[in-house]
Amino acid sequence: MKIKPKHKIAIIFPILVILLFLIKEITHNSNVYFHILMDTLVIVMSISLYHLITRKITTEAIKTLKTNERIVQHFSGVQLQLKKEKEYANNIINSMLDAVITINDKGIMQTFNKSAESMFLYKAADTIGQNVMMLMESSIRKHHDTYIKQYLLTGITNIIGTGRELSGL
Repeated sequence: MKIKPKHKIAIIFPILVILLFLIKEITHNSNVYFHILMDTLVIVMSISLYHLITRKITTEAIKTLKTNERIVQHFSGVQLQLKKEKEYANNIINSMLDAVITINDKGIMQTFNKSAESMFLYKAADTIGQNVMMLMESSIRKHHDTYIKQYLLTGITNIIGTGRELSGL
């Protein structure tokens, strides 16, 4: 592994500072100017090392910030695209002549198109977020949660209304 010159300085400076302290202590030189010179060298090297380290940290922080900005821009674009696709899908669902109701794995209604509004005489805003069982007769309602649980556990569907007519509320 090759050490870059700027990293060599970061390794050498602390060693030089220690050496300067040792020289100062070993020599017992009583010359005041010698002590001032040694202390000045230690301070200059410490300041240089501080600037080297803070510049490296600042550079890395700027790189990270730019990367984060690119990620945020990317996800903002993806979020906008998903919003457009959701609007497009909702437009298709709402233009269908058949009633379309979609539910999640807990039976909570996620979509309720215009034809479903006409058929059930409920507004979409009043049904979305509610359990689909509110639209079912009691004879069907009592089996609905069991059918969902069975599907989630086994993958076997027992969709209510497949191949037969149903009454709704």
